[in-house]
Amino acid sequence: MKHLPAIAFLILSSLIISCTPADTTTDISEFEYADSAEYGPNLLDTNMTKYYGSEFSFSAVIPTDGKLTVKLKKLTSGNWFISTGTETNWAVSSFDSSTGSQTFTAISAEKTCDMKMEVLSGKYEIEYYENESNDPTRVKQIEI
Repeated sequence: MKHLPAIAFLILSSLIISCTPADTTTDISEFEYADSAEYGPNLLDTNMTKYYGSEFSFSAVIPTDGKLTVKLKKLTSGNWFISTGTETNWAVSSFDSSTGSQTFTAISAEKTCDMKMEVLSGKYEIEYYENESNDPTRVKQIEI
């Protein structure tokens, strides 16, 4: 009977240890461009080229150790506007009127980038520069 407290302690300790969750952190292994995000259809969705409406998400999930820069460029008349205060994990350059383009750079890896954009009717080109590539790793043209 005098060993009962020690045995109870050992049993309780093993229960606590076995109930402690294992490290469940999952590394993100590739860039993800969902078809929609918080603010609506995602302009960065690699499969979509024709969009309807005027309000969109500009969203990407950045993998572990990943770096992403996206360049949005006007091909015809039209323009876009960023809803101030909605930029999540994006560093946004000033609009370059000489090229009709603007650059968006992910601030941190393993996070989602998103922001709300209003885009007027027109044709645009999106260039994706993944992991500091000098040449675009993806290019797509979209129409609003």
